[in-house]
Amino acid sequence: MESGGALALISFPSANWVEEMKLSYGLSNEVIELLHKLSTKQKVPKDFASQHGLILKNERILVVPKSPFKENVLNYVHSSPQAGHAGFLKTYERAKAYFYWIGMKRDIKKLVCECDIY
Repeated sequence: MESGGALALISFPSANWVEEMKLSYGLSNEVIELLHKLSTKQKVPKDFASQHGLILKNERILVVPKSPFKENVLNYVHSSPQAGHAGFLKTYERAKAYFYWIGMKRDIKKLVCECDIY
């Protein structure tokens, strides 16, 4: 999958976010194994690809659920000045456009419910 769209369109607060994301992959043995398979052209589930060292699922960037970077993504899609503390649906759609992780919908519901501003 040679799509540059997901990476090119994301303007993240941290200039080093790609490197931070790559480092977070080391927190999950499953992700390490998947990255190895992708880099050595082994068989992987059809929805996965790699681009610039990042793992993509359906062209969305894979986030390790237990990584500190997930909190950065949640903050960016809900609490940043661009996001404006929107409700669940807008926050979820914003996250889903670029990112994927298991439990994303649940995490965003919890974030919005606990938001003092929304």
